[in-house]
Amino acid sequence: MGVSDYSGLTVGGFRVGPLIGRGGMGIVHRAEHVQTGTPAAIKFVLERESDRDYLAAFEEEARAVGRLSHPGVVALFDYGRLDAGDPYLVMELADRTLHGHAFGGWGELRFALLQLLDALAHVHARRLVHMDLKPSN
Repeated sequence: MGVSDYSGLTVGGFRVGPLIGRGGMGIVHRAEHVQTGTPAAIKFVLERESDRDYLAAFEEEARAVGRLSHPGVVALFDYGRLDAGDPYLVMELADRTLHGHAFGGWGELRFALLQLLDALAHVHARRLVHMDLKPSN
């Protein structure tokens, strides 16, 4: 486990592209579905997070997130493990985040916050908690 660059691999029908993010849980690559051209983000779990208990929790969380359906929550397309054992999530590619966004006044900010709160209410109603809520997510 623990390949540092997944670019060029095909995972779940998606061709892995450049690295676009790094976080506490793993790294995220841009991807594109080989047949349809649908853009996606693929998160690969970091090597230090790959113990047995963590992997069981990861798979349980992936199944739970896969059942979410809300315009403010990115869709989960697929999850699994590479042949080498590396766990991954294939998700909808968010076209925008709050990170670095310049709001055009209180009304626009209020609208964005209400959308965020609605998405969180949807998640919490299904007894899930977002553990890494920040503007870039």
